[in-house]
Amino acid sequence: MPVRSLLLGGLLFGAMNAAHGEEPKADTEKARATQALKLTLEGAKRYDFKLETDSDEKIILQQTPVLRWSNPIAGSIHGNVFLWTSQGRPAVVGSFYKWFEPFTHASHEFHSLSLNRVSGERDQRTVWSTNAGGVRFTAVKGAIEPDAFDGSPVLGPEDRPK
Repeated sequence: MPVRSLLLGGLLFGAMNAAHGEEPKADTEKARATQALKLTLEGAKRYDFKLETDSDEKIILQQTPVLRWSNPIAGSIHGNVFLWTSQGRPAVVGSFYKWFEPFTHASHEFHSLSLNRVSGERDQRTVWSTNAGGVRFTAVKGAIEPDAFDGSPVLGPEDRPK
């Protein structure tokens, strides 16, 4: 009897592992990617960022993701990367993602692309702030000098890839 129980237990364990190791169908993943886009855009819209300058300039969300990604090695996870811009220049980049398997949570990550401090609110509560700008420009030895900046935006709607 104990041998039969062990054999049955081994078969059940093997069947569970085989079922867990199956990859989701392509149409399931496509539907999940679409669902993740909707969820992540809704999540991104809940954040308001501003530059910590004299004018506390509000940073504008660009609602088209600059990158859509997945990680089938880790599981069924789909994410989107959004930019918030100030005068057409990227100021904050955020990665929003949704796990479908083996986990079920969602997450948001941010990084400043500004020379200035940035703060962010969600539902009118401060949830993220930086102590300094997220980037720093330095001279590259031997590089050609760039033309002087004329103050015009560098990333407008007409410049975005379609």
